[in-house]
Amino acid sequence: MSLLSLIKTRKARVGVIGLGYVGLPLAMTVARAGFTVTGFDIDPGKIMAIIARKSYIEAVLDTVLAVEVEAGRFAATGDFATLGACDIIVICVPTPLTRPFRPTRSTGSTWLSWRGRSHALWLGRQGLWDYGTKPGWGRPAAAPFGHRAVIHPGRPP
Repeated sequence: MSLLSLIKTRKARVGVIGLGYVGLPLAMTVARAGFTVTGFDIDPGKIMAIIARKSYIEAVLDTVLAVEVEAGRFAATGDFATLGACDIIVICVPTPLTRPFRPTRSTGSTWLSWRGRSHALWLGRQGLWDYGTKPGWGRPAAAPFGHRAVIHPGRPP
């Protein structure tokens, strides 16, 4: 089945890397739309809060989080390999700033370098990098991973 067919039938499995103020609300929106979502974060406190059905993000109500977890549409993990079951992976990581508050690509590059830990994870999958900066900003960091590894807002893949 093609990725487009999986999306149209809500059978595409979505992974969200980074469960902060962008990633968790996005994961909830996708889960509420009927997709199965796996959230990954390196902060065990966030994983434990989600397991306890307690939101740490004001934009996500505890009740909404609980409904999606209990329905099996959302699960959180600290195990990167779990994302291997996903058809689409969305990277929502912080935008680090240097003085005088200029964005850098360091965090995104670090996340993308995890590809080396699990090369098979990225094969045959689409990724979306929500980096909080202008379109195309992450392209240099993503270039070593293939131009289709990341879809930039406002640009065709």
